[in-house]
Amino acid sequence: MKKSFLLFSVLFAVSLFSNTFHLVTYASHCEEGLIKLLRSCKHTGNQITILGMGKPYGGNTQRLLEYKQYLSTLPEEDIVMCIDAFDVLLCERAKQLVDGFHSFNAPLVFSSSTVCWPHYHLGQFFDSVDSKFKYLNGGGYVGYVKRLNEMLEDLSPIQIARSDQAILIPYYLKHKQTIALDNYCRLFLPLRAVKRRELAVSRKQKKVQYRPFGHFSGMIHGHGQGRTTYSWLVSQLYGQQATKQEMQDYLQDDSVITNYEEIRETLSFQKQL
Repeated sequence: MKKSFLLFSVLFAVSLFSNTFHLVTYASHCEEGLIKLLRSCKHTGNQITILGMGKPYGGNTQRLLEYKQYLSTLPEEDIVMCIDAFDVLLCERAKQLVDGFHSFNAPLVFSSSTVCWPHYHLGQFFDSVDSKFKYLNGGGYVGYVKRLNEMLEDLSPIQIARSDQAILIPYYLKHKQTIALDNYCRLFLPLRAVKRRELAVSRKQKKVQYRPFGHFSGMIHGHGQGRTTYSWLVSQLYGQQATKQEMQDYLQDDSVITNYEEIRETLSFQKQL
């Protein structure tokens, strides 16, 4: 019995460290927010794949279609983190992000929010937690490829629409048993309804913590009314404004963008350089 348990423990431990981690975002065009994200990727040593560059933008559900196609190329046991492109800064390295994911003991983890937008009436069906971050936020999530594929298949056919969160919230409520919410911002720190005085900033480490929780978060997300706080944090952590010259530099650096050659060849992207 002890030998069997030991063997299982060893195999489980091996599986934790054998999953390849992928960071992915969706951006149909280049703007300053994307350059800021890439700057934070460079600082934290993360590589990111950018999907959708140069393609016509019809709405946020479009990225779900891009994610679905991208996931079809990956092993089921790999881990993928999907994040917004224009209002996110990474604060941790890949190992810390993966460790944070594993700490939830769930195959899929979503960021949280202080409001149940756009389905305010569904807020009553979320679990009561000792945190104001209690609702699903579609701007960041991480999971095993197999579980993400299951979700996107269940959501199909996906219609092009403004908000992907509008279909992700009902999906979560139907599958709460296999999905965790990051209510205490270990991975994702959404800045909506967060005041500056509630934040502790380490300029040296380029990290941010929500003081009531007492730990640094894997990334910050300046969605909705959090954009002003996000801009302030960018200035605190990185100082100078992002430039297009930085983007040109990143296009030559495969340590930041995994599919940089594909993006560089995109005609609409070339016009912006």
